Amino acid sequence: MVGNDSFVKLTKRSYASLIAVAIGLMLSSEPLTLLGNNAGVAGNFLLVSIPAAILLHLFTALSFGEISSPFPGPEGEARFIKQALGPIPATVLPIGSRVLFTICATTRILATAGYVFNEMFFYWFPNLLFSFCLLGFLLVINLIGHKFSETTQLVFVTVALLGILFLSAIGLSGLGNAHLNTETVNPSAFHMVRGVLAVPILFLGYDLAGLAIEKNKANPFYLVKAMVGGLLLVGLIFYLWGVVSLTYISPRKLADTTIPYTIVAKAIMGQKGRICMGIVLLSGTCAAVNALFMGVSRMLAGMSAQSLLQSLLGVAQNREPVPLILLGLGTGIMMAFGMAGKPVLAVYTRVGIWKGLCSQRGLARVVQGQVSC
Repeated sequence: MVGNDSFVKLTKRSYASLIAVAIGLMLSSEPLTLLGNNAGVAGNFLLVSIPAAILLHLFTALSFGEISSPFPGPEGEARFIKQALGPIPATVLPIGSRVLFTICATTRILATAGYVFNEMFFYWFPNLLFSFCLLGFLLVINLIGHKFSETTQLVFVTVALLGILFLSAIGLSGLGNAHLNTETVNPSAFHMVRGVLAVPILFLGYDLAGLAIEKNKANPFYLVKAMVGGLLLVGLIFYLWGVVSLTYISPRKLADTTIPYTIVAKAIMGQKGRICMGIVLLSGTCAAVNALFMGVSRMLAGMSAQSLLQSLLGVAQNREPVPLILLGLGTGIMMAFGMAGKPVLAVYTRVGIWKGLCSQRGLARVVQGQVSC
């Protein structure tokens, strides 16, 4: 076991960057869409489910702290699985969940950002070209180095959070010019269950903080503190945004649209709100993809160093650029072949999500079993 005195103390900026990585994926367009649609289906019951979902994830976050104590660093999870289950599960589980999800989710997120940029800012600019430009931009950020990617992650997350908080504050204060919604929703038992099952998916990605942090900085206390702080922060913001959404937009309209966030923002502040939400979505896209690239590329490089992957990933002295380029290449190929708009991509993304959730719960059970022994 690694003692806590062997870890470098995190500065305030490094700790803030760690939180930014933990919540990056939560700020993409996908959770906002899911939040709006299920708010329309389940109504206020969805808002009640948010604290319960956060509580569920808090237990999982604590299990990551237990894992990172004896196995610090981006490859710590794989090393833990290798010791507990063997080398094959230690290779298959991270690849089958994190890598699959990263490529599929990045493709969907970047494609959505292309449509947002095209529809909200420059109609003449091809949306697919913008998606490729954004992919290249984020790859360059990560190739420059750790500190630069951490700093830009902090900027992306700050812009997205301030934008959502600003719109929520305007909506809750009644300063906007929109008419309030008077329609209520009485969800059936099926819709209540659907809402409960959907809410935990809103808070995926906090474990990326454990993959992105350097081994000599992976103090379990700071890691868990960053995950918990990020979950509570985003939980509060999602709760406020859910309240604002149900206040201004009818449940039926929220449930049927694919862009609930834009409809709510436009209802609050008109065209200015629509532009503000566009900035939030683009910043959230950068935060989500940057967090995925930071965490998963370092995980793969660490797994290569532990001889869990082929030496192809470790041909250079610095192993991280190789998996990073492979992740970017996989995403680019998916977009080039038009996979972003195909239903099968959504299926692959959900497979990655549920495999990741099952893997997290399985790790938590293993940790609890070891602690009880």
